[in-house]
Amino acid sequence: MFSLLFAATITTTAQEMKEAVDLYNFAAQNFKTESAKALDQLKQCEALCEKIEGEEVGDLKSKVQKLYPMIYFEVAKVEYRGKHYAEAVAAMEDAKRTAEAVDDRTTIKNVDKVLPGIYYNVGLQEQGNANYEKAVSLYQQVLNVNKNYVLAYVAMAICQDSLRQQDAMLETITEGVKAARMANNLKVETDLRYMGLNYLKRKGQQELDAKQADSALATFGKAIAIDERDAEIYFAMANIYSKKREYDLTVEYSDKALANAPGTMNKNQIFFLKAQALAAKGDVPGACESYKEAAFGEFKDAATHQMKELKCK
Repeated sequence: MFSLLFAATITTTAQEMKEAVDLYNFAAQNFKTESAKALDQLKQCEALCEKIEGEEVGDLKSKVQKLYPMIYFEVAKVEYRGKHYAEAVAAMEDAKRTAEAVDDRTTIKNVDKVLPGIYYNVGLQEQGNANYEKAVSLYQQVLNVNKNYVLAYVAMAICQDSLRQQDAMLETITEGVKAARMANNLKVETDLRYMGLNYLKRKGQQELDAKQADSALATFGKAIAIDERDAEIYFAMANIYSKKREYDLTVEYSDKALANAPGTMNKNQIFFLKAQALAAKGDVPGACESYKEAAFGEFKDAATHQMKELKCK
């Protein structure tokens, strides 16, 4: 009776082993074309292996674990092509998790190339549904994998603005500008600068209206950190320093405004402000030169009057 039972056990084990090998072989041979079915077959193989004992099954178990990353990666690609982004994310994450477990560096590298784009598209979906916090989390995941995926900075900053998280938005913009510059992506760099500058200019003006000059200077200083070429901000800061009677700084920021002023900007007002500061400092020759530059358009009469007062030559 004992010998019959033992023989039956051996036969059953051999049969299970054959089934497990067949399941594995199907998965290994067909995962490129039938990834979902291959994944199902591999899971069945793994479950069957758990019931079998012996050295031979140990080798098969090892092969199963090495095949998982490649199959999950193929499943993710299919889901992504079908625009099933949430499913694609889950499969990609499974691909990376299983790849790391067996040190499959090729699959890890492949996942890191594709995963940011999937996170980004899921983020856009959430953003479109006004789920801004979830979108921000997804964009952060993009950047955790690839800090040079510059579109994520723009989308994240927009979401943070919608959430009224302006400090976080400014951090995102600052980092994004650096990344866009490194990637030579002028459009993204320009978009981020524009977004940050518009917000900071509005905030600085509100602080000026509330007679919070020091706060406005700090705000405009943040704007300069985003774009050191903005003449309007330098001129605004020069005006504040003039009202604070800090004439050295008035002249310094007037010069910065003049150095960065585009052709469409009215420079007369900058020269006039600089001339007033130089006059207050006692630098008559310098003031005269600046009043001469300012003596056009709406500033002509005022500048001419000041030159007479100073007896400019």
